[in-house]
Amino acid sequence: MEYSDNIPDPNTINLDRDYELLHWTSELKVTNDELREAVAAVGNSIEAVKVYLDRA
Repeated sequence: MEYSDNIPDPNTINLDRDYELLHWTSELKVTNDELREAVAAVGNSIEAVKVYLDRA
């Protein structure tokens, strides 16, 4: 399923979409840099990022 209309995909993080960056930084209570670091470390799976950030 493809997501659009500024609705973040619930399974992955796309750092190229500003609305997703805003959504996930707010949801995970992290900065843009922390989110980018997590995605760089473990990929764009939201579950992997949550584990990396210890918020699973």
